Parts: sequence; C-alpha cells; structure tokens
Amino acid sequence: MQTAPQHHAPAASLATTRPDLAAVKARQRTMWGLGDYAVIGTTLPIVAESLCEAADVRKGSFYHWFPSKQALAVAVAERSWERLRHRLSTEVFVADGRPVIDEFAAYAEVLRESMRSHGREVLGCRFGNLAVELAVTDAVIRAALADIFTELTAMFERSIERAIERRELSAELDARWAARATCAHMEGLMVLAKTYQDASVIDDLVPVVAALLGSSARPSETRTRSAGSAGSTAPPGSWRRVSGSRTGGRSSR
Repeated sequence: MQTAPQHHAPAASLATTRPDLAAVKARQRTMWGLGDYAVIGTTLPIVAESLCEAADVRKGSFYHWFPSKQALAVAVAERSWERLRHRLSTEVFVADGRPVIDEFAAYAEVLRESMRSHGREVLGCRFGNLAVELAVTDAVIRAALADIFTELTAMFERSIERAIERRELSAELDARWAARATCAHMEGLMVLAKTYQDASVIDDLVPVVAALLGSSARPSETRTRSAGSAGSTAPPGSWRRVSGSRTGGRSSR
C-alpha cells in the first residue's frame, strides 16, 4: 500500500520569515547599556509601534522578546536595578571602613547623576515613577518594584549595621527602621527634585540621614564640595528658594 507523500515547507521560506533575533537583542543591549531609558520609555504607556521605531526593529520581533508592554516595563526596571546594584555594591556600600555618612553622601551623588543621566530633564526615580503610575493597577509590576526597593533598603541596613559594629553609631539604633526611613526620605526627595526640576534637592539627603542615625558626623570636606557643586544657584521656583536652606536646618526663632 502506498503512503501519501508528505509535504514540508522549504527551509528557505522558514528562514525568510524568522526575525533576526540576535540583531534585535544587540540593539536592546546597546540602548540599555547607554542608559537612555528616555528613548524606550521610563514609564508606561508605551505603544509598541513607537518603541519599535525607536529601536529600529519589527513589531513581531519586539513581541518575541516581550509578550506585552507589562513584560517590557518589568525587564527595563530589572535591568536598571541590575546596573545600579552593581555600582552601589562596588563603589558606594563597599564595606571598606568608610564612615557611614560618607557612604550615603556617595549614594546621593549617584542619585544626582542618575536623574540627569540622559542630559535633559530631571527625571526623578525611575522605579518610583513606575510605581506611582502602575503599582495600583498592575500586580506584576508592583511586585517587581517592591523587590527592588526591598533590596535597596537591605543595602542601607547592612551599611548601618556595619557602622554600629564599628561603634560609629549607637548600639540602640534600630538599623532596619533607619534603613526604611532613609529609603522613604530618599524617594520623597526625588519626587521633589522632579517636581522642581532641581537636582540639588538631593543635597538634603545626607543631613537628614545623619539625623535619623543620631550621628553628628558630616561627610568629608571633599565630598561635601562635590555634592554642593551641582545646582548651587537656585532659579526662581526652585526647591532651594522654597526651603530657604541648603542643609534643611530649622530657622532660628
């Protein structure tokens, strides 16, 4: 008995319909490596057509890597955190014996730089921006962002615990509470920096952290000059004109 011949699609036709995924991934890595999240979107809503046009890829290729815009948002947030976490762990919170206040002063510099990483507007916190826009309506994105903030707060806590072990801070200090308070204050400052378009708002982080930690220490003179160099002149409507003080201290009665 003869069997019916089987027909197979030519290999050439399959090859012509398959997107160049290696090229797509290479473009993604280039854009992420440059940190130009303003191009691919720091917040959602992002339409796939606009993103594909910016990345010079086909829409089908985009949806191969990211089944939804939600998946893109999570991937961008996780990639951003991966890069920031590496920098913080190798340059800022490095357990090299530096005073804890110097570590947080270095962290403030990283924040100021990251808010202006693409050379235009003060963008604020990219994780906070996503959280404000989507945390109520999207559980997946909310969980991803919560994990990022949890890891960041844990970094703060370890830094504070090391300072307690060195007897730089009081043994009575609750390191976890102080780390959470620092994270909350940092996010608030980044919202204000974005609102006033004034990156110097971040200068208020260090004195408030010192107060939270119950420390009279101040960052080294060199680092203080570096931190104060950005945004030293306050334009009309800036945070400096509202607060009336670079250090955020109370006015005398």
